Formats: sequence, structure tokens, C-alpha cells
Amino acid sequence: MPLLQGYGLTETSPVISVNTLKANRIGSVGRPLEGAQVRIQPIESGQKEGEIWTRGPHIMKGYYKRPDLTAEVIDADGWFHTGDLGCIDRDGFLRITGRIKNLIVLGGGKKVHPEEVEACLARGTLVKEVCVLGVISTDGLKQGTEEVCAVVVASDEALRRYKDQPALVEQEVKKEIERLSKDLAAYKRPSRIELYPDELPKTATRKIKRPLVKTWLQSQQKGK
Repeated sequence: MPLLQGYGLTETSPVISVNTLKANRIGSVGRPLEGAQVRIQPIESGQKEGEIWTRGPHIMKGYYKRPDLTAEVIDADGWFHTGDLGCIDRDGFLRITGRIKNLIVLGGGKKVHPEEVEACLARGTLVKEVCVLGVISTDGLKQGTEEVCAVVVASDEALRRYKDQPALVEQEVKKEIERLSKDLAAYKRPSRIELYPDELPKTATRKIKRPLVKTWLQSQQKGK
């Protein structure tokens, strides 16, 4: 069955770009629809990646009775700021790389996309779910700066393999995370790994509620 991936938001009616049977590039969300202008606004000069902006007849008029919120996302030139990060390749295909609000900025200025790290760690057989967050380190040389943390839910396979041995489950899951992390650049590897006791909290559309995971993570940190 053909599967064609596209991209859009409720505020964009909702499609911005989509792959087609004639023009389909795996890993992308296709080319923009006719009439839908798309530009990449770099976060730092010289970068190909940046925030995805779009303009055209597909953009909403505004949030109902909230001109203040509307002004935050639609600028004076009519560009809608999606909050998503991405890039456009030489053939015009748009790729999504993450969310601005999720971006982790390390002490040295290097930036980490949690989605990239999650995709790498999710390959583990002992990993059921993973959420990567930036948290403020409270000790060591990194104190006061953000560090990469992985919150992991052990898979059913891990629980079966090490039945009634929670300490061993944690130990083996952490070993697997460290092994998988070797496929990432050193600065992207989680410096802290925590096991979550249940299914990660999610929205109605099955997206992980990162703020709730972060709150739990902070409570764990205080308890140590």
C-alpha cells in the first residue's frame, strides 16, 4: 500500500507540503503545494537548517479573539512561524528535523535535536519508549548548564528477561542505551539515563508530554 508523507498544521488548513506518487522522497515531507510559499529562517547565520516559515492563502486569519497570540506567530509580512525546524534539499523537498522549543543548547553552545537522539535509542530491543530532554546539571563541571538526559521505559522483552530483578533491568537498559549512543556524536550522547516506571504521559494524539516528563525528572533529581 503506498504511503505518502506530508506536513502541515491546523493553522495552515492544514497541508503545507506532501509527497506524491510521481515525486516521493523517503525521509522528507514532500514539496510545498502550489501557492504555499515556504522558507527556512536560520537560527544561526550560515546554517541550512532553521525554523520553517510559510505564507499564502492556506494560512489562517488568526486565533479567535486573540490578536496577541496571532501576532506571535504571523509577522507583518504574512509569514507564519511554525515553530518547527527543517531544511529544504536541492530538489525542493522539505525535511523536518525537530521543534525549536525542544532544542537542547549545551554549555559550549552546541545544539542537540532530541528527536534525532530518540530515533537512535529507540532501536534497542530493551527500550519500549524514550524521551530525550535537556536538564540543568546540578553537579560537576557541567553545573548550571544543560545536559542531555534520556528517560526510558523498559520493553516487555527486558521485563521478561530479567523478571523480578528491577535493578538488573535498569542496569541492562542503561548498558544498551550507552551502546546505541556510540552511533551519535559525543556531545549528543545522554550523560544521564533514568528509567520511567510506566508508560510515558501522552496527549490525545499520542505525543509525549515533555513538560510532565521533565517535572518527573526534576522530582527524581531532588530525591537523590
